[in-house]
Amino acid sequence: MSLPPPRPSSAPLPPRWSALLLRWALPETLEGESILGDLLEEFRRRRQVLPSAARNWYRRQALSVMGHLAWRQSVRLASAWSRFFRRPFDWKGSSTMRDFSADIRFALRSFIKRPGFTIIALLTLALGIGVNTAVFNIVNAVLLRPLPVEQPGRLATVYATGASGTDYGTQSYPDYLDLRSQVEGFTSMTAYCHMFGNLQWEGRTELLIGEVADCNYFDFLGVRPQLGRGFLPEECVAEGARPVAVLGHDFWQKRFGGQADALGQTVSINDVEFEVVGVAPASFKGLMAGLSPALWVPIMMTETIEPVGMQDSAPSPGDTRLERRGQRWLTLVGRRAEGVSLEQAQSQVQTVMARLAQEYPRSNESRGALLLPTSEVRVHPDADTALGPVAYFLLGVVGLVLLIACANVANMFLARVSTRRREIALRLALGAGRGRLVRQLLTESVLLAGAGGALGILLALVSMSALAAMPLPIPITVDVDLSMDWRVLLFALGVSCATGIVFGLAPALQSTRSNLIPALKDADSSHSQGRRSRFGMRQALVVAQVALSTVLLVGAGLLARSFNQAQSIDLGFPADRLALMSFSLDTRGYSSEQGYSKLGELARKLEGLPGVEAAALANPGPFSLNVHQGDFRLPEQAPSENPHNLDLNRVGPGYFETLQVKILQGRGCALQDRPDSPRVAVVNKALAQRLWPRESAVGQRLLRADSRTPIEIVGISENYKVRTVGEAPRPFLNLCSDQAPTASSSILVRTRRPAREILPLLRSEVLAEDANMVFLEFGTLRQQADRSLFGVRAGALFLSGFSIFALFLAAVGLYGVIAYSVSGRTREIGTRMALGARAGDVQRQVVMQGMRLVLAGALLGIVLAGLASQFLSGVLYGIQPLDPASFLLAAGVLIGAALLANYLPARRASRIDPLLALRAE
Repeated sequence: MSLPPPRPSSAPLPPRWSALLLRWALPETLEGESILGDLLEEFRRRRQVLPSAARNWYRRQALSVMGHLAWRQSVRLASAWSRFFRRPFDWKGSSTMRDFSADIRFALRSFIKRPGFTIIALLTLALGIGVNTAVFNIVNAVLLRPLPVEQPGRLATVYATGASGTDYGTQSYPDYLDLRSQVEGFTSMTAYCHMFGNLQWEGRTELLIGEVADCNYFDFLGVRPQLGRGFLPEECVAEGARPVAVLGHDFWQKRFGGQADALGQTVSINDVEFEVVGVAPASFKGLMAGLSPALWVPIMMTETIEPVGMQDSAPSPGDTRLERRGQRWLTLVGRRAEGVSLEQAQSQVQTVMARLAQEYPRSNESRGALLLPTSEVRVHPDADTALGPVAYFLLGVVGLVLLIACANVANMFLARVSTRRREIALRLALGAGRGRLVRQLLTESVLLAGAGGALGILLALVSMSALAAMPLPIPITVDVDLSMDWRVLLFALGVSCATGIVFGLAPALQSTRSNLIPALKDADSSHSQGRRSRFGMRQALVVAQVALSTVLLVGAGLLARSFNQAQSIDLGFPADRLALMSFSLDTRGYSSEQGYSKLGELARKLEGLPGVEAAALANPGPFSLNVHQGDFRLPEQAPSENPHNLDLNRVGPGYFETLQVKILQGRGCALQDRPDSPRVAVVNKALAQRLWPRESAVGQRLLRADSRTPIEIVGISENYKVRTVGEAPRPFLNLCSDQAPTASSSILVRTRRPAREILPLLRSEVLAEDANMVFLEFGTLRQQADRSLFGVRAGALFLSGFSIFALFLAAVGLYGVIAYSVSGRTREIGTRMALGARAGDVQRQVVMQGMRLVLAGALLGIVLAGLASQFLSGVLYGIQPLDPASFLLAAGVLIGAALLANYLPARRASRIDPLLALRAE
């Protein structure tokens, strides 16, 4: 039974946003209600004739009304603005507040008088503050925003430790039941796991990501459904008895149009009809940042769906996941009782785990538990260790951009206050205090920064919308709530105030130190000081801008060259001529044998297509999102010794031939490796050298850490890349999948020409075989490899964009300093040219004046970049942090931009007419 399409309401409604804007703008009077009613009535009349034209008409009418209201409001504001500046401000308060209001009015008048300066400074600050606010909003959404649950500070996530190869493993359902009943420090516990499901909808099938959860999940978290209810206790008593579902808010809006009558209807997941009993609130999207479940189903339906994530398996009795104690797949969360510390809860959980290890040694030996505050876990502890440094890196980069923007605006303010030095000197001579003048100038800078911050917030909102719509190179949708909360707005306010003080304080202090006598005579004291001391504050700011720009340019060059080097790394197989398709047929009701047999038949059918050379099965395959590991030991190792945790793959006959990976000794998996034959495996060269460094690995045996069945090594393959492009040779074990069939597998296809050209044919052939087939992964192995480089490529683009912006700001600042210097030396240059100096000599002198600043900043920047590049060493492929080419490239780009910025004022200086210059002076 498929879901019906969303049903329109009986009374058609106008475009939502247009109606909301009108409702907000029009006054709540009879006149406003009358306008809204007339527009709605005319919209419904027009909609009966032509619906699309009616919506466009309503939007035009809304814009017309909004424009009229905006015009009336602007007239009122203009009138009030004129009265504000013409009449004295009568502040019935302290003298400090009267002075402050006067400073604000004076600052606004000065900005209006110099619109060019105001617009350039505003845009510069808006870009700097905007990118900082946008990046902080991302960091806030992923790392800082609290979980939308009840008392999140008392929640603790219970991870399994031991033989799973990580200290943050999952738990089994029987262990969960024992922990829930025996740990007194928890008032309650719940369990959940992400899942894949095939959603049948309107005649097609698509991949869906949800969660399977215990029936107390919503009550435990204190999440109240927006519609309906959560799960009932009786729905978690018998396996598969009650197929019910709670929908995520976004899925409810998408599939049911946000209609309340979704309750009681059904959704078809893996050919099972789930009754909709509730809808989660919009604020709740699960406990893992970025992965928003489409729906939740009870834990008793676990055999119907496919749990995904970190899983660990040890032999144990039982027919299903809910019965097998050794099958670990659940994430557990406990709520600490009042007064119970995390350490006390940890001790109690560890005591229970030790008792379980004694009662069930085969599945629980060496297994422990580790508790972490749930509010501190965003994705997974292993992944979270990388999120923090990445966040600090992003904030550091945009912080450098903001510093460069501040230096640029500070230079502009220095040039501006230098034209007001006679005014400032006159005020000082008449008795004005220096602190009063500094406060006035700081008011101007902070007010400008505040306006820039407001524009920056608008820029951040626009960039967040664009970022949310940007697709990522992964087969699942990353859903991060990028709406701005009070933390982001407080951050933007703090950055704006700090920015105003940073770029306004130095010009304010310097301008109020004016020498009164020359300033009152209107002599050019700034330039006379410049002759005595050629390196002033404006020059220092330019040097700082150039240095920071150099750091960003070097970082961008390192990441760009690293990405190029990574693409040329030999993967060990022809990635451009290999396609990978992943499927999970057990979610379609196939048994392991049936699903494996169907995928094998499909691989043989694809092998017969024109342009296809070979096809084979693998689970999971190179560069897959799934990572399979297992614990193995040598026969001579005692069971108490630490096992070898190895990456493993299950491959079918012809796998190595399809991948074109050479077998160095022995053979690969073959047709004779059947379920009833002795277990065999193929190791790569790295694993053979690690376990058997002095003898051949062929003929050796391995044991699973929890099994006594030996696995004979029948071949050694050449090393090839498994997880990432830049990894060192990774010890790898290939089990023969024919001996342990599974309904979840990938098909590797090698083509005669580039695989991307034949992907449409492969897809159509698969869907022709089964129209409901869902691709978990689909693409070429080159695309899979490039996906592992997504972080490096994104970092290179990110740094390149900001370094270009920073370089532009630095060039503008340099241009401003040199142009200001030339304008103050008109008489000097005119005299020199009158005495015979050539235009080329003048240009050379002016350019050298600017290039000295650039060289000083570049040298300082190279030193800083050399120190900062060490933090990038972990993500560089094929190059060193002190890569000479990257540094030379950055220096070349910097010098080219600097020469252009210097040439323009130098060209203007060389065209000064000596006669006119001397007359003007």
